Amino acid sequence: MTATPLRIAACQITADPLGGVIARLAAAPGLIFTDVDAAAAIHARGITGVLTNRTAL
Repeated sequence: MTATPLRIAACQITADPLGGVIARLAAAPGLIFTDVDAAAAIHARGITGVLTNRTAL
């Protein structure tokens, strides 16, 4: 099953122990986020946040 590419319009970060990796999403409205599984891995590392306004391409 292929992940649907998502366009992230906004990203609200509450914790980022990897030192800014995901915080860059907040500075990049409209970023194309193609690997949904990566989001799960990010959360597994303790980064918490809410990706909002996701729309399929």
